[in-house]
Amino acid sequence: MTDFQPQQGQNWSDKNPMIGTGEGEVPLANTPLAEATMRTMSSDVASIKESGGGEPKPYNPQAESLQPMQSFSEVPIPQPEIGGVAPMAPQQEYIAPKPKMNMYVIIVGILVAVVVIVLGYFFVYPLLSPSVQTPPAQQVVPNPEAQVPAAGEPLPPNPSETTTTSAVVPPEAPATGPATVVMHSSLFKTSADASSEVTLASLALPEVKKAIQSGPVEVPIFKEIVFKNDTGKVYAASSILSVFIPSVFTENVSSLFEKDFSFFTYVDKTDVWPGVVLKLAVGADITAAKAEIAKLEINNEIGSLFFSQPGTASVWKDGKVGSFAGRYIPFSTKGFAFNYAWVNDYLILSTSYVGEQAAVKNLGF
Repeated sequence: MTDFQPQQGQNWSDKNPMIGTGEGEVPLANTPLAEATMRTMSSDVASIKESGGGEPKPYNPQAESLQPMQSFSEVPIPQPEIGGVAPMAPQQEYIAPKPKMNMYVIIVGILVAVVVIVLGYFFVYPLLSPSVQTPPAQQVVPNPEAQVPAAGEPLPPNPSETTTTSAVVPPEAPATGPATVVMHSSLFKTSADASSEVTLASLALPEVKKAIQSGPVEVPIFKEIVFKNDTGKVYAASSILSVFIPSVFTENVSSLFEKDFSFFTYVDKTDVWPGVVLKLAVGADITAAKAEIAKLEINNEIGSLFFSQPGTASVWKDGKVGSFAGRYIPFSTKGFAFNYAWVNDYLILSTSYVGEQAAVKNLGF
């Protein structure tokens, strides 16, 4: 590498040297360099003297008077205004709440209030309300007739004292007297030719026959009769049948049938022929009922149903009424026979076969 040689005519000692260019070009002028001086303490002192100042002196901090520093709370803090709004007022100093009343004072106050209320109710209120009076105490007047027991004898019981033991009440005896029904309803689906109500003075057989007695008629009549007592109540079946056939229609047998029944008479030009229609009670055993009614065939009381003497009884025979089987027994007097038949759950007793046929027809069979 060749060393750099300055061009001819170029002076490097000049303050503003010219920078050479190529051949035939104008040389470029170099930027002049700024003069720099160094600042020293002696130059500063000389500068102060030139401006009229004195000699510099060392700093003595004791020479200055010390002023007390203001507390932070005394220094006002400027509040800037934002958008024309006045600054906020300085906050007040926080004051702690006073402690609540202790529990002891509260309890004492409650007790005092209760005492005042009680005293006011029992003492002040009666004075303000003179109309409310306390009833006087009941005076006990000694009974001069009371006897004082001798020594060693037990004292008599006090009737005013109540005992905790309950007396045993015996069961009420069953009501005695003939049974009745609340209201009579005929068992016949088709009404009889006539009906009547009869009030009986007593349940004696002659009285009952007298009440239903009627003279012969040219045109037969099928008639229903209702028996009542002197208070207007209708007699039940057991009350009437026990008059005619008491040994068969006992209380147990009567309970197999409904209390209400239909008593009828068939009246023709020869006589009055009574008869009865009973209905089996709900839940009753029809087999047991038939066995009990069959005892009629060994009974001598069936003749009491006739108004006239039937004569001597013959033997029981099978019969038929409509499509239903039955039994009957003829008597020695011509035209007299006792008949009975089961028509489903109905029992028909009749002193006339024609009356029995009329009963089956009016029952709807």
